[in-house]
Amino acid sequence: MTNFKKRLIVFSLLIILTLSLTIVCIFISSSSDIVDISSKNPKILFEYGVGDAISVTNSIESIPVAEYDDNKISMQIMLDYEPYNDVIYEEQHLDGETFVEYSKRYHTTKNQELLSNINTNDFNVFVSEYTPYIFIDCNNGDTVNQVYTYAQDIADNEFINHIRIFPSSIYDLNTSLMEEARYENTIYDSEKGIQTSAATSSDTRITDYENFPAGTPYKGTGIKIGVLETGIFNTSHPNFSEITAEVVYDTSTSNTSQHPTMVASVLGGKYGYASSASIYYVDVNSETSYVGIERLINKGCHIINMSISASSCENNGEYDTGIEGYLDYIYTSTKVIMVAAASNYLDMKGTGGYVALPALCANIISVGSVNSTGVPSYFSSYNTKNDVRSNPNLVAVGETRRIEGFGYFDGTSFSTPAVTGAIALYFEKYGVKDFPSMLAILSATANDSIIDKSIQKIYWKEKNASGNYYTTTEYFYCANIPKNNGSYSRTGAGMLDVTALLNYSEYMLNFELTFPSTDFVDLKHVYLSAGQTIKFALAWQRNVTVTIDEFLWWETDRTYTLDPVADFDLYLYTNTGALKKSITSSDTNVEILTYTAETSGYYVVKVKPYSNYTEIYNINFAHVVN
Repeated sequence: MTNFKKRLIVFSLLIILTLSLTIVCIFISSSSDIVDISSKNPKILFEYGVGDAISVTNSIESIPVAEYDDNKISMQIMLDYEPYNDVIYEEQHLDGETFVEYSKRYHTTKNQELLSNINTNDFNVFVSEYTPYIFIDCNNGDTVNQVYTYAQDIADNEFINHIRIFPSSIYDLNTSLMEEARYENTIYDSEKGIQTSAATSSDTRITDYENFPAGTPYKGTGIKIGVLETGIFNTSHPNFSEITAEVVYDTSTSNTSQHPTMVASVLGGKYGYASSASIYYVDVNSETSYVGIERLINKGCHIINMSISASSCENNGEYDTGIEGYLDYIYTSTKVIMVAAASNYLDMKGTGGYVALPALCANIISVGSVNSTGVPSYFSSYNTKNDVRSNPNLVAVGETRRIEGFGYFDGTSFSTPAVTGAIALYFEKYGVKDFPSMLAILSATANDSIIDKSIQKIYWKEKNASGNYYTTTEYFYCANIPKNNGSYSRTGAGMLDVTALLNYSEYMLNFELTFPSTDFVDLKHVYLSAGQTIKFALAWQRNVTVTIDEFLWWETDRTYTLDPVADFDLYLYTNTGALKKSITSSDTNVEILTYTAETSGYYVVKVKPYSNYTEIYNINFAHVVN
């Protein structure tokens, strides 16, 4: 046989083999019962627990399948359309329509329209009214492979940005890891009487902490405060007699903790800071993840307190979950201020002392804890490895804090509502402000001089076989170090000072900066006498547009990340142009510059952007001189 004939036979066999494989592939692809679940889909991400942390992967082959199949599985779908912002509102809203009202109409219309193109089977679907997110609770008994197959079926729609699949339980809150476990056994005897203001005996507010101005006429009148956590909010408790206190939604019957009642007693009620504010409660475990927050927004809440921390973030500190993107977007689309506890993991061995969800979010004010003399609390978390490294933003007294009718308690759960209540008083006095305004004002007025910055000796707590923590003889040393955004690692801008906060009236609401380039822009000219100290805080909201990393055809993975925080740096010059101080940080949305004048004279505070932004609508600053 000639070589030509041999080559012809081999070539013919190859053609036959290729055609046969093609037919087989067509047959396989045409079968609706056969799906290649091992292949990576760049639009689908899996979130799962590793120990006490949340990890994210693009590969179903690397997940612990049992963790999904043993729990109810949820999906978070982000739809791909133009994010809502101030410009859209200005150009498209109807006459008389508020920012929140148009946001609800904008998102609901788009979400419902796009959802109609998706087969949701008989799943339980939550359609967000304020974000481009849809949450799906899959049926109990569905395996992760079945859920992934469904996700693959819908992921190719162009209007779907990405999909996250996770066991619903990883975002549940466990009060055994929350602040209630830290209470002191000594119960306060209410019959001994309440410390009342010397100015008016009718003011029953506890005024022991944070330089609270006894007898202040501001009580949060007209302000609505939302409480998002888990447990029982006892609206019949004596602390809430003759006060609007409502349970908006609570179907979680397994948690009998009184934690929400205690938290509400600090921020409002007869003995709390905003004693005339209306209080509304939603149990976060009653719905998928944190979507219950939208019920509080629909109630018209001006502030939402979250004295909670996800147990799955105990060992995390990562800004890597879809829930954080959802919460940050919630702020940009509603302007409702959220305040969250930094968490209490610092002294728990093996946790890393990381700030937990939801305090990880950039557009949420995070609160740590100190004792009444300014010593950072041994339990108050501060470590972060996420891309926003400014947590906590400030601290308040959360150690041995007295709560009328309950006793003395420890935890960032009880420092957080002090900040929330103080914001409500500020809103009553000056009107409702946005997040950059309040973050700047709180940062500028916080008392940093009272903070003990010495190195602390902290004893570890370790988990026993029952899952409870006990104090060991082991210890570690913990410093409170200055950060490159002008705050301190454990205490942020300092301790809440309610008197200084209520006395602050010089703010720049809805301040807009236009940067023709990355040149310096003057913010404030001020005269300082020798020995005077200026504390200047600049804050801005985070852009939450989700972008897709570019990839080449042979790549099998893709990641989705939020846009980086815009980068602004502060500089202080003399009137003659001499640089006296600068604050530079690239991973935070607050910059705090503090300077004590050596000589009297005029000074100017300047800002320099390090980004391609030209118009920034959501930026603000505040300053105090002492």
